[in-house]
Amino acid sequence: MGGVTQDFPPESESPTRLSSDFITPEELVERYRGRISLRTLSNWRYANRGPKYHRLGNRILYKLDDVLEWESRQARGERG
Repeated sequence: MGGVTQDFPPESESPTRLSSDFITPEELVERYRGRISLRTLSNWRYANRGPKYHRLGNRILYKLDDVLEWESRQARGERG
């Protein structure tokens, strides 16, 4: 008799893990200790500057890897 099996994603791909890979604009402002504002992030998105962002419905989210990559480019003096 064959049983039904379900393949669950590994721990690294669980919904909790996936959500921790993204940060909100508020969390990004907190990351920079308030040196930039939500308005600045909004302006950067409009001008296609700053870290890459993702729009999910009416929410804006930043993938942490994209933020780290953008920070690295800024440290090297690159624009974007």
